[in-house]
Order: sequence, then C-alpha cells, then structure tokens
Amino acid sequence: MQIYCNKNLGALFASALLSPILAPLAVASSPSFDLLRGHTEIQMEYDEEAGWWAGVSYTLSTSFDNPGVNDVIRIEADALEFVLPPLTRQVSGSATDFFLPAGVPIWRIPQGFVEGTQFLGLRVLIPNNAFLTGSGDSYTPIGNGNINLRLLSMTGSGPDRGGLLGTWQDGSGFAPRKIGFDTSDGIDADDEITILRPGAHTHYNWAFTQPGVYEVNMEVYGRLFDGTDTSYPFTMTFQVPHEGALSEMEASLSLDGDDWALLCRDSSVSVTYAEQHCYLHATTPSSNPTITGFEMPFTFDLNNPPTSDTVGISVVSATSLPTFDGGVSLTLVKHVGPGEVMAMDLSSTTLVDTRDGLDASDSWFISNGQRTGKLYFTEQGIHHLFFVATGFDAGNSPVSVSRQLLMRCGANVSAGHSYLEWADSYERAYGLSAGALSDPAGNFDGDAISNQLEYLLDVAGADPVTFDESSVSGKISRERIGHFSFMRDLHKDSLSDEAPALFPSFSQDLESWEIIGAGRGRNGLPIALGEVGSDGLPFRLHERPVITGNARSLFMKRDILNPASDQDSSFFRLETVTE
Repeated sequence: MQIYCNKNLGALFASALLSPILAPLAVASSPSFDLLRGHTEIQMEYDEEAGWWAGVSYTLSTSFDNPGVNDVIRIEADALEFVLPPLTRQVSGSATDFFLPAGVPIWRIPQGFVEGTQFLGLRVLIPNNAFLTGSGDSYTPIGNGNINLRLLSMTGSGPDRGGLLGTWQDGSGFAPRKIGFDTSDGIDADDEITILRPGAHTHYNWAFTQPGVYEVNMEVYGRLFDGTDTSYPFTMTFQVPHEGALSEMEASLSLDGDDWALLCRDSSVSVTYAEQHCYLHATTPSSNPTITGFEMPFTFDLNNPPTSDTVGISVVSATSLPTFDGGVSLTLVKHVGPGEVMAMDLSSTTLVDTRDGLDASDSWFISNGQRTGKLYFTEQGIHHLFFVATGFDAGNSPVSVSRQLLMRCGANVSAGHSYLEWADSYERAYGLSAGALSDPAGNFDGDAISNQLEYLLDVAGADPVTFDESSVSGKISRERIGHFSFMRDLHKDSLSDEAPALFPSFSQDLESWEIIGAGRGRNGLPIALGEVGSDGLPFRLHERPVITGNARSLFMKRDILNPASDQDSSFFRLETVTE
C-alpha cells in the first residue's frame, strides 16, 4: 500500500540578483561555506611592509601560473572548509606505506587533476632574496630564498576518532617520493613541507583516514635575509563526509522554538543526522514468522545527547528537547513504497501497521524513557515514511504540531542504489507495469523533470509518478543575497561527467543555458562560477547565517552562486546526464 499526498519538491528554478564578489574577502570566525571540488591553492604571502598572509586563493582565468592582475581571489583560511567528494575514497597501498598498512580506507585529495575532486595546490608569493634558503636551523644566503610549511597540531572529530593525515608528492623517474606530513607517529619537527621558493606553485596528495572534521593547524615560517626568524600560524579545515547510511533507526525529536526536527543518531561513531541527511538501510530478513520481508531495529526517545558531529542541524537545535506535560507522539501519516510497513515494540505491541490504512493510532508515543522494537518492510525497495510530531498538554490536547518529517528507508536496497532499482521500486509502489520508468530521459508524470533527475532528487522527496511542483521566484533586489539551494545525493552522483550526474545551470533569458562552475571540464573557477555548501555565502561573511551542524554526510544541501553578478537577474535550473 502507498498513501499519497502532494509534496513540494522546492523550486527547480530561481531568479537571483547578487552583489559582485570582492577580493580579498572579510575575515570570518569559523568556516562559513565549503568546497567540494575545483582548483584552489593554499596561498602563503609575505610583504616587508604588510607582513604575512595565509589563506586560500583561486583565479578567474584559466591559468594559475600567469593570472591577470585582478584575477586572483583571496579567501581567509577560517572562512571555508574543504569537503572531500566521493571519488577521493580509496584504499591505502604502496603510495601510503609510510604511514598506513595496505588495505585501509582513505580519502585522498590527489596530487594531479582528477575530474570531480579537489585539486589543491600550494602557492608562494614572497619577494626574491627576502629570505635565506633552508629550513629548521640550517640556512644559507645562496639562492633566492624560501619559506617552509610545518604542521603544528590537528584537532576535530576526525582526529578524535583516530583519523590520521599524510601528505606526499609522488615519485617519478629518478625523483623519489617526497613526504610532507605524517601523523601516524605523532606530530613533530619532521612534519613539514620544505623549500617553497618565491613564485612556487606545487601540489601534494592529502590523505585522511576517518570521517569527520580535521582542523589542520599549520605555520609558515622562514628566516629573513637579515637573520630574523619570522612565522605565521593558520588553520585549514577539511571534512571527510559521513556515509549517512544507517542500519538501525535510532530516532529522536528535537524542538527549537517552533521548529521540530526528526533526528537519527549513529551512537557507534557519535553522529546525529537531520532527516534529509541520512538513509535507513534494512538488510536483515524478517525474524517475525507472521511478517515476510526485512526488518531493522528501532529506538525512539527524547534524550538527544550531544554527539561529536551533527549533520544538517545545529548543535543547539539537535539537543533541544521537546518537553510537554502530556508527552509527544510521532505519527506515520504517509508511506510511499512497495508493500507494507509495520513497527512493533519489544512486547510485540503494534505501533504502526499500514495494512489497514493509516490513522492517528499509527504512532510512537512517549512521555519518558524510550520505545524500542523492530521496523518491518514486507517488500524490497525504497520507502519514504512521512511523520508528524505532536506535543500534548496535561489534558492530552495537542499544543504543538510539526510539519511533515521525511525519513527515507531502503529494504535490502542500499543508499547507492542504481537507477533500475529505483525505477523498479516506484513501479511496484504505484502498481505500474514493469519498465514504465525504465527510460532515464523520460518524464512519466509530465512535470518537466526527467526520470533521471527525479532519481537524483529522491533525497529531496521527488516522486517520478506524481507531479512535483516547481516555480520561478520573483526578482531579488540588489540589496539582498540571492542563491539557489538544492540537495545533492553523493551516493549516486560521483561529481564526474558520467551518468548519473547533476549539473546546475543558469540563464539570463530563459532561452540559452550554461552549466555553472566545476564539472563538464570546468573544474577550475570553484566559487565565482560554482557551487558551495548551503551553510553560508562567501561574499557577505559579515552576514553569516546559522551553521547547520559541524559535519557533512554524502547527502548534502548545496548553494549555487550567481555567475552573472553584473546582470539584473539570472535563472537557475538543474540538468542531468542520462548516458
């Protein structure tokens, strides 16, 4: 059984008017936005009058070695973070044997350019002969001088989980591998990248070994020609996203003001996810002799303990408890998926059962403690469960009711399910003939959104059988920040050019459209013409929004920045590759 009601997918089109991007950008107190891919540099500068500056840069031209005078955009180090995309996930081998055994999962920013990944370099802007040549305590006046980059410490939830960092340059020909940082034996004076000369532009591999946040605290240093030692500390933040695929429904509710949230925790690694940023995966065959299909354990409570990482929701909101004298209920109001869904507690009391339809009795109710049991799916497939949370007063009258809260589940279908698995699941959910959704380029429901795009936007609640609403917003004035937000499912989209792939595009006249930013061979220009995390916008850092969590999962909310800031307006849409 599947129970249907309209849902708003969100605007696939938006018009926006943005102010010009300025360089350098204002200083921010913590990362305001993130980058998934593109050619950027950790830039280190020294000027005899202005002193040191270290941060991130990129160029508006296609040349990083010979940019135009006004082409270099500089960003403060604490204003952004680098998020490692799916193609960085590998296993360790001979290249990493200096700090890891073979076969260990790693996330590696490659030294060379790979479409769909970060391409992170080191750029040095120092005057010739301002520094002596050397490192540590050994220097000489011979040559044009150099600076060095050393690792001071590493903090964050990644290192707290035992995560390591290694940086190196691959060997080639007679040149051996050059090792920079290696935290496997602690951090000491050997953890440095040496002899960075005036005008240097070089690249290293950066490898991390655990999901989470890495605050990499570094110091650029050198000895001036007059013998004075000088240095400048700075911090770069890296994110290794959590998978967001959970084998247990460890659910809770939070209430921050009037804003309800349905949360799922993974206590094994101390992560709390907001509903759109995770996926429940039931793989165990049902142990109940009266129910066929698959099961997963559930726990529903109102405890909301703090965790090392929060994804898609702020720490304050994630730990805000809904406190009502009459208790709280979580009611299933809609199920979209093949077969039926049931929930029973450990005493075999039925809490939810779609076999006889849905009503107010299909609820988890809790006033204290927790409800524990099993969630059952009678058919393999993708299941969207829509809930409403209600808080009751002492007289059992509802005093606070949430919006619809979506939890996505897979019964023996992984988070990275294929297009064919997705199509088969929706065909069975709606009783369609086999193959009705088999064409990725098709548009079964006639809403101008292709089946392939519906597949990629399943994380946002898209449905290939029912008409998804879309709209074009009104013009936004120049005094406001305009942007286009959408969800990326990086379990399905590798950020490469191969299908399936999601590409934002823009138009100024709704007739000619251009792909925005990275992708399609445009892996440079990562910000001015590109996509950033939705936690902030880089050109108005003094108007910082609330950061929605410290960590990321592979289900990410993204923002598109207007690439035509000198125009009155731009229109955005999402496109996809189907072959």
